[in-house]
Amino acid sequence: MAPYRHFPDKEALLAAVATVGFERLRGALERADRGGEGKEAREALYAQGEAYVAFACAQPGLFRLMFAARSGGARPQALCEASAAAYAVLSDRVAALVPPTVAAEEALRSWALVHGIASLIIDGMVGDVVRIDSKAATALAGRLLRLEPILG
Repeated sequence: MAPYRHFPDKEALLAAVATVGFERLRGALERADRGGEGKEAREALYAQGEAYVAFACAQPGLFRLMFAARSGGARPQALCEASAAAYAVLSDRVAALVPPTVAAEEALRSWALVHGIASLIIDGMVGDVVRIDSKAATALAGRLLRLEPILG
């Protein structure tokens, strides 16, 4: 019952935990982005993708909670801000790589790609070895992110 002294209900408690998750994810993305000072911008973007997948694999329950639909309707402001701040790390890096006219869509595409890879891994859809070995998961993500598109 102690949590209910600080939160009005279960949804508020879960939203607070998800907010902390997004703050931690933002930190992981920022560290990856600047972790290779002198790296080319594209490599920094790849490093962010690998960090995203590593975060999901290290904390799959938290990762799922962060992106879970809220039964109470609107997401709390703090959760929206934390989520947006994490996304901004990615979108800022993408904006440095592409023309402004396509930056928003390219950032969304990049996010969808790493989120999909992370979700497939933590859901066990690409094999147990990758699901239980975070280094294997990060390596797989790195290889997939570096694949050149085969379509025009």
